[in-house]
Amino acid sequence: MTGYVVLPTYVGNYEPTMYFVPGIVARLASNDVDGLRLARLGELLVALLLLTAAALLLVDRHAVALSLVGLVITATPMVIYVNSMLNPNGGEIVSSLCFAAAMLRIWRDQGEPAKWIWLVAGIAGALLASSRVFGPLWAAITVATTVALLGPRSSLRAVRKAGWPALTAIGLVAAGVLADLAWWQLVGQPRSRVPLSTFPRYLWTLVNDLPQLFEQQIGAFGWGEGNISMSAPGYIVWNAMVLTVLVLSTLVASARQRLVLFTLIAANLLFTVVVGSMMRVLFDFAGGTGILGRYILPWSVVITLTAGEILRRNGTRLGSLLPRNLLVYLVVGAGFCHVLSLWMAARRFAVGTNGRLFFLPDSQWSPHFGWAPWLVLAGLAALMMVAAGVLATRLPAAMDVATVRNLEAVTSRTPLPTDGSVT
Repeated sequence: MTGYVVLPTYVGNYEPTMYFVPGIVARLASNDVDGLRLARLGELLVALLLLTAAALLLVDRHAVALSLVGLVITATPMVIYVNSMLNPNGGEIVSSLCFAAAMLRIWRDQGEPAKWIWLVAGIAGALLASSRVFGPLWAAITVATTVALLGPRSSLRAVRKAGWPALTAIGLVAAGVLADLAWWQLVGQPRSRVPLSTFPRYLWTLVNDLPQLFEQQIGAFGWGEGNISMSAPGYIVWNAMVLTVLVLSTLVASARQRLVLFTLIAANLLFTVVVGSMMRVLFDFAGGTGILGRYILPWSVVITLTAGEILRRNGTRLGSLLPRNLLVYLVVGAGFCHVLSLWMAARRFAVGTNGRLFFLPDSQWSPHFGWAPWLVLAGLAALMMVAAGVLATRLPAAMDVATVRNLEAVTSRTPLPTDGSVT
């Protein structure tokens, strides 16, 4: 039987921004299955570019290990998962991550970054603002965070001094915001059959759902809230990692930095509860929470990246109390959680959520080449992550040794003054 079938869907009016590259790549395929695979590859490539740019923005050659702490706890398994499928939410999250990294770099450089940093900020901000319905809000929150950390006067001075790169960045972000607003005027706003004023009845429900929403931001895979859980060990490890960085950054933060961080966290929780209740009414989500953890991830990544940057900036205040191998501990935990997430997702498709934990002998479905190669690749990726963390931790020590040796060589060739003065 052939013909056209019309199916109603609430995703038909999504902004096309994050579908552009996947759509172009999908046209290279000769059938729908290959087209979907290529589209997913296109989305993954965009995510890879944005994550790489974020890493380059955040890395600090004077404190390599500490500068990457925020990125490690920010790139949760959910961030990776949602960018492996055809979903604009994935692009929204990684563009928010990249934009936040660029704005934090502007703060790090005291408002005098290289020109390319302003341009990356503009591109990432434009993508973020035009990615999904809350894109302009996430962009505004990120800019407000940087202005609060740098100070309003210093922020204006930075824009004036930077000149055309800063104005270009501002123009790109503004264009993204205007494009998003124009899109929703074009396609129309959703209308609820229930008065929006009834949302307060769900507020307490959303408060009770907060732990579940936190878990979803770490890893809950599948449709809706996710029918594939990362399992308790993964959630415990990742929560411990995030809590450690938040506590350490709070201990070393200045009064202004601490206020900014606490405000971000409190406002994030308030937004989740209030807007989640509104969305439950607006979209008639009678049987669900009305909001998913991944919907809030673009804001949450700003919090964790800010905490990581505060720790990088002030970590020396802890002295010997700061774990020298903190990044190593974090990448080991992150590697474990990423591999565990892939294993639990594979188990779901191989034997179901109630099947054996060690599912390989009983697998009822497997991808091309079987499960083994993909699981081995995941393990190798985790090992590479750990190796990178170890290298980043050891690199500053190696630089210090070289510096000391150079100084010793110079002093050995230069006689000290006989009058006791130091030149």
